[in-house]
Amino acid sequence: MTVQSSSVGFGVAAVAAALATYFMMKKRPKQWTRVGTISKLFIYPVKSTAPVEVDSFFCHKFGPSASKTTGFDRGFFIRNEKGSQITGRQDGRLLLIHSKVYEDHITLSYKDKETIDVPIPTYVNKVLFCKLFKKDVLGIDCGEEISKWLSEIIEKPCKLVYYPHFVVGHQSYQRHMMTGDSSFVAAFADESPFNMLSEESMTDLNTRLDNKVSHRNFRTNILVKGCSQPFAEDLWKWVKINGIEFQHIMRTGRCLLTTVDPDTGVAATNFEPLKTLRKYRYGTEEEKKLFGESPKFGNHFASSMEGILSVGDDVYCLV
Repeated sequence: MTVQSSSVGFGVAAVAAALATYFMMKKRPKQWTRVGTISKLFIYPVKSTAPVEVDSFFCHKFGPSASKTTGFDRGFFIRNEKGSQITGRQDGRLLLIHSKVYEDHITLSYKDKETIDVPIPTYVNKVLFCKLFKKDVLGIDCGEEISKWLSEIIEKPCKLVYYPHFVVGHQSYQRHMMTGDSSFVAAFADESPFNMLSEESMTDLNTRLDNKVSHRNFRTNILVKGCSQPFAEDLWKWVKINGIEFQHIMRTGRCLLTTVDPDTGVAATNFEPLKTLRKYRYGTEEEKKLFGESPKFGNHFASSMEGILSVGDDVYCLV
């Protein structure tokens, strides 16, 4: 399944994908079975920075958010002078930037550096053309003050941009994404609006490592506990939580970002846990053709429904 993204309409291909999704939903089984419980929830207001752990979050088609109107997951991202994203893969210091979400601004902090308030854009002052994994996206420039603050941390010029759809009057802009059998939208997330991972999968991985790693290495949104076995989530084609239905998009391919310690921002010189994952969490032949040798850990999901998820909610899948 190839994930494609576009900032404009996606015409015939999108219609075909929508029809495929429709018929898939009509043919799917109807029995929901409890498979686990939400143990932790996370949002990442600024892409590649530290997560915000929450007791509940609002779900919409773009992913989770702190509330219905603010604190959108990956609603901000950092770009370099040429317009391409800067991620924790390139500079682990980004993982040490923490966010606090408020209705009209976010507050960023980094070690002993003075905190900075970043107003949530309410109008389009300056739109920048950006590249997110070599795909064209648009971002609203968040101003020179935050640009200077971030540039001092990573020691190179950069800018913070905001997803245009979240600004009143610009809802028509949407970053469309699609696979072979479904279509969806996302803000600045890599491949889908939601990511799920189970504690049982984490436990299995850590039994194979000399030095245990945290679920925070994998930057999931929804951590689930109580699964019948490790990697049970690979088989969840449709999931329902608190009445909200999620469609499985693909297994999550993992990269060098997993080797960066979320507490220090320093990458492991032994390339763990990625090295171990490559030994037993390899992709299918189809996945290898599309995504190379990246090991699979966790799963991507999308939903067109709105509502609230909370820690302690039961997780159901169709069987």
